[in-house]
Amino acid sequence: MKTKHLIITLLACCLFTISCKDEEKDSVVPETEKPSEDTPAVKPGDKIGEVNAVQGTVYYNESLRLWFIYVTEKGTIDCTESYFPTNISDDFKIDGLRVIFSGTVYEVDEALMANISQVVSAEYYVLTLSSIEIDK
Repeated sequence: MKTKHLIITLLACCLFTISCKDEEKDSVVPETEKPSEDTPAVKPGDKIGEVNAVQGTVYYNESLRLWFIYVTEKGTIDCTESYFPTNISDDFKIDGLRVIFSGTVYEVDEALMANISQVVSAEYYVLTLSSIEIDK
């Protein structure tokens, strides 16, 4: 009888030890590679025109590893424009930062466009900033 209890106790301890080790493995969050702080080059296509004193919000796209300025058309909720600036200063690389900007607008090159998740009624541009400031 004592032998049965001893064996059952040993088995229970082994199972408990194994299950605790599995929980430890599950609770450890694996390190993921952080995206490079270097922004990939954004190549402008054909010149479209100019924008002047446009209000937008700066965001970072993890999958593209690019900063962009998101603009919604006043009076709508679904007409949007995303501008990928070629020359945004580190001072403005703050996710959610509201800005007012001006600059020259270009078409997005095919290589970048192929990697953008397309959304209906959304337009995408490359932008060379001539000015940018925080929207107060």
